Amino acid sequence: MSAYLLKRDGGTYYFGRSIPLAQRQRFGGKREWVRLPSANDRNEAKRLIPACLIALDRRWKRMP
Repeated sequence: MSAYLLKRDGGTYYFGRSIPLAQRQRFGGKREWVRLPSANDRNEAKRLIPACLIALDRRWKRMP
């Protein structure tokens, strides 16, 4: 399984990525960033990973 894919109860896949320690304060102390919408199909979830990575990187850059 991809390092960014998480499978939750019910078989739904989510994108998840650890938040670096230096960034956690900006995310309210959260350790992990989880992206929705989710996918029920593993191949569909894998296809969405690049877009999720781009969205997260943009968000990190916009934060003060």
